[in-house]
Amino acid sequence: MAMLGLGGWLWWQFSGFGTPGTVFLKTVVFGTFASLLLWMVWLLVVYALLQRLAGIEAPVEQLVRAAGFATLPLALGIFMAIPA
Repeated sequence: MAMLGLGGWLWWQFSGFGTPGTVFLKTVVFGTFASLLLWMVWLLVVYALLQRLAGIEAPVEQLVRAAGFATLPLALGIFMAIPA
């Protein structure tokens, strides 16, 4: 998630828009924090739904591992800074 924010900041930097310091703070720092927080909330929702509706007691470590692999493609966001 941090690499996705970093890619957005690099794109902003290379495009010459605005002040890069403010954009770095908003996209990389706050964006990474907010997305990680929402990612953890989503894991809690999935865990609760599995437990309540399906009656499955899934280990939290497996959920975190599967969700971590699912967010791996976000690292490709670093390449958005490369011009077409």
